[in-house]
Amino acid sequence: LALRVGGSHVFEGGQYTNSGDPNETFGDRKNDAVSAQMLFEPASNLKITGFFSYGEMHDGPPAQAALKNTEFNCDLGGTSGSYWCGALPNRMPEALIGGNYDLDAAAYDILIDNVDGYPTIFDPSFNPRSGLKRRTVQADLRIDWEMGNGMLLSSITAYHTDRTQTALDLTFRDTSGYPNPNFGIIPGAPSFNHWLLNYQTDISDFSQEIRLTSAQTNRLRWTLGASYFTADYDNGAIYGLNVFGSGNSSTLRNQKPKTPAIFGALYFDITQDLTIGAEGRYQWDKIESSILASSSGVYYPEALVSKATFKS
Repeated sequence: LALRVGGSHVFEGGQYTNSGDPNETFGDRKNDAVSAQMLFEPASNLKITGFFSYGEMHDGPPAQAALKNTEFNCDLGGTSGSYWCGALPNRMPEALIGGNYDLDAAAYDILIDNVDGYPTIFDPSFNPRSGLKRRTVQADLRIDWEMGNGMLLSSITAYHTDRTQTALDLTFRDTSGYPNPNFGIIPGAPSFNHWLLNYQTDISDFSQEIRLTSAQTNRLRWTLGASYFTADYDNGAIYGLNVFGSGNSSTLRNQKPKTPAIFGALYFDITQDLTIGAEGRYQWDKIESSILASSSGVYYPEALVSKATFKS
């Protein structure tokens, strides 16, 4: 029995300063991970290997900037307003690199506590701050058993999860000093311009393969096997705070593909220099897609389900 364990911590500071908050940087990231590997050989003809890793990623707000109509340099007339004429600047002015990532009480209530009850995939307290948080798990197990007559029975099992939540400022500019004209007029409108968006994804998958292979020294060789794959993918949890108040902006969806398959191969050495072979695989792709909630943030009484099976 042999084991190997490891861990890592990686941190990078932000490369850019938020023009709206000199104490905040953009582009910083932190990754923490642990992993383990195993080799187990309880007998000369049995080998078991395994791998497991767990990781968390924390990214601060991204470095972002945008040229808006207040910076455009010419007006071509008509009804479309101003434009940018000529070559774009080689370097974006530092004053344009900004964002309002302050999670004040109102923004925290909407994005993290979800006081308006918008459809979410998991508890938003998973990432109680701006930027990105990602959590991953990877695991696999392989078993190889050398049977009599040179035959080999192998099993490969794998499992993965990937959960992400990100809070982004869609104004691409610090707006904390800009009073919101809707404040006091539209119920729930923030006092300052705010366009913070929260979105979530959650993916998991499982796969299993078993194959039996004949001795490779035989003139006639063969392989038989079966495999199975399934996944669970949730996306569309997108909601946040804007100049009109809180809102939901995407349908909540779930996809669940399932793919069982059988396969085989046959090889025959006609001579030492000539081999004829045949290989085949048949699989069923069972696709199921569900819409759980509307873009207005309301759950459907029953999920809207579409599904079909494709054979190949």
